[in-house]
Amino acid sequence: RAMADRFELDVSSGDTDRVADGGFLVSSGDTSLYYGADGSLEVQLARPNIENRQQIPEAEASSIAQAAVSNYGLEETSTLVPDRVVLSYEAGGPADGSEMQDGPYVTGTVVQFKQTINGIPVISEDAGIVSVSIDNDGRVTNVRSSLLAVDSLREAGGTRLASPKPPG
Repeated sequence: RAMADRFELDVSSGDTDRVADGGFLVSSGDTSLYYGADGSLEVQLARPNIENRQQIPEAEASSIAQAAVSNYGLEETSTLVPDRVVLSYEAGGPADGSEMQDGPYVTGTVVQFKQTINGIPVISEDAGIVSVSIDNDGRVTNVRSSLLAVDSLREAGGTRLASPKPPG
């Protein structure tokens, strides 16, 4: 419930399902919240408007994403730095294989942030990442977070391995 409130989702009348990985999914209409057993989170805030084919500038998308990260409290427990901007494309064509093709068109922008710990980015395929999807109307449509909790830090180095003893 706290996560739904954080993202201003009204899922009180929605369906709640347990997921095979031990997490759960709450959905209502076009919105949903998935909370994985590993602490990952995926929130569908709105259905993207794929009819708008006028791409918003990357700087504007980055600004909207940064505001979303702040508004949803994703940087309260982690330090995030911008990582990359990825464009979402769609294209289509007839099923009969004729040459007529529609697109490709940019239908949205995904702004990705990387978690850092003591200034060092987390290097993992599936952890330490926040992705914010924005449609061409400038609306945040999806937020995905796989931030890692840090219990404690300790000083590295200073440990020496014992030298091997000579035989005999």
